[in-house]
Amino acid sequence: MSIPREHGKRQAIVIIHGMGEQRPMGTLRGFLKGTHHKDDQFYSRPYELTTASGQPNYELRRFTTSERTGDQDDDVPYRMRTDFFELYWAHYFDTGDAQYTWKWIRKNTFKKPFWRHIKQVRLGIAVLQLLVLLFPLTVLVTVLTPVRGWEIFGWGTEKTLAILIGICIVEVLIGTLLSSFLREVLSDPPRYLIPEPKHVRARNEIRDEGVRLLREIHERDYYERVVVVGHSLGSIVGLDILRLAWEEYRHPDPYLQSQNPARDAELALRFDDIIRKLPNELTPDQMRTWQDTQHQLWQECRRRGMKWLVTDFITLSSPLAHADWLMFDGPQDMKKSFKEREYPTCPPDVGRGIFYGGKYKDAKAGRTVNPDALVPHHAALFAVTRWSNAYFPAYRWYGDPVGGDVAATFGRGIRDVKVRVKSCKPGSLRQVLGVAHLSYWNRYLDPDWDCPESDTAIIQARERMDRRTGTRVAHLVLQEFLHLDFKPLEPSEGKDTTVPSAPSVPEMDLPEPETLSPAIQPVPAIAAGNVIDQVAASMMVRPHASGEDKPSDTLADAAVAEIPVEDIPPPIPEIVSQKDMPKQTPSDQPPAPV
Repeated sequence: MSIPREHGKRQAIVIIHGMGEQRPMGTLRGFLKGTHHKDDQFYSRPYELTTASGQPNYELRRFTTSERTGDQDDDVPYRMRTDFFELYWAHYFDTGDAQYTWKWIRKNTFKKPFWRHIKQVRLGIAVLQLLVLLFPLTVLVTVLTPVRGWEIFGWGTEKTLAILIGICIVEVLIGTLLSSFLREVLSDPPRYLIPEPKHVRARNEIRDEGVRLLREIHERDYYERVVVVGHSLGSIVGLDILRLAWEEYRHPDPYLQSQNPARDAELALRFDDIIRKLPNELTPDQMRTWQDTQHQLWQECRRRGMKWLVTDFITLSSPLAHADWLMFDGPQDMKKSFKEREYPTCPPDVGRGIFYGGKYKDAKAGRTVNPDALVPHHAALFAVTRWSNAYFPAYRWYGDPVGGDVAATFGRGIRDVKVRVKSCKPGSLRQVLGVAHLSYWNRYLDPDWDCPESDTAIIQARERMDRRTGTRVAHLVLQEFLHLDFKPLEPSEGKDTTVPSAPSVPEMDLPEPETLSPAIQPVPAIAAGNVIDQVAASMMVRPHASGEDKPSDTLADAAVAEIPVEDIPPPIPEIVSQKDMPKQTPSDQPPAPV
């Protein structure tokens, strides 16, 4: 990736487009318009990322924002320089087969009557089932009408036959149009979701390109954090690349040994109890507390040398809400996958513990280093990464049936937010079925999108609409999810510099973060040493539902084994002061970098 070496601190946002024959950079350009101020300046720069084929994709660009100091205009807050990337994968799939796609749709929608499907997709499936049953019935009646001499409303046989033939022609035309839609748009989900031999190569190439992009970003020492945003089918692609990259970057620095593990890993040691005390349904305040705790754990793990930079995973119109029948063979098969830790959940599966003690062995020196290292297990991705999801609730002919409540499938720790297009109106033509699917970041659709913060009338009307409909404005929610406005701390002794505006840990004596915009205010700080008390105070204690007798994890079983250091990726460049955590003196023959 051709990025200049000398830069200040940055953050990276990776956008993953959804299904269909998308054009390169089309999704990213629309995303930038909806998440930034109209006066923000972007620079389009090339970057070279070697794809699975071994050749770079020159169609892609890297958009970079200018750094805003916030000194000249108090109304414009500080924002560090941000690089925006698009993970483009549409070219890996050719135009699909309508017959194959229809077979997949029929299998998933006709296995049970429409009233037994979830509410989010019930109306769409009802219409589909009705049309499919109506076509053969119409053809049958058309054939029997001249034989039986049937009439409709006394119109006569000939007129009745003409009407039925006209209905058949209309149905054929609708089928022809749907055939094109099935080939060019809906053919992507079955080919990505079903691991048939003819699809495996494209599936692996898409995931490989995503992992390569995350690897390139992690290897740059000036990125402070990474946010991954997935729209529609892109949210499933994003989950796949995150769970694959997590295995590579979840390990701590083997040579970073703490003199006081009980203090430096206090939150990690207490995190199992925090998860057990989470209620089945979290209130908005409880959700903020939970996500703040995740972020503090990420800070703590970074201080202990973990290389993982992804702080947030954002899903928009995500089919993961219907994962039990899209990705698995029913709810039981999905639960089995979670139990086996094939897919991560939020909160992670506790089982025998989120963290295990890993011993790293220096093969050349013949000794064990860092015997007190705490390593999160291979499905504990969302212990340190926040997952936020937005969707248009489907009702009547409005909303987005593709998305839904992801927390109902992947865990109660996911922040689900119902959204709408306009600030002060509950409905709009942009929220009609199908159209809403493309309106998550269309800021210009909202007539009050450029409302100044001093206009209290519009802000109060917006809040009243929030309470009445249970929804929030889509583009404002997306801005809140991104957490773009924060000021990095300068590296100094005894201070954490990994998360500039995250809630501070009092023991580290961090300065208070500067005031952010009202839509992106940080949650109140939680002391690491008292986090369980504060979480328990705001959440009902419930029995641990998952039990303690879960199948042992392969990596957890390896806790007593010695893991060769050369199998662990090299540590990231030092970005925090380590005087309170001195490194163990390496031998004369340290392990060679990978």
